[in-house]
Amino acid sequence: MISLLVEDNPGVLARISGMFTRRAIN
Repeated sequence: MISLLVEDNPGVLARISGMFTRRAIN
């Protein structure tokens, strides 16, 4: 399901990665 969202919306990948990085830093 995530792969479909990423294929339709490339921006979603960057958004998800940003959220993970923020949580990792915090």
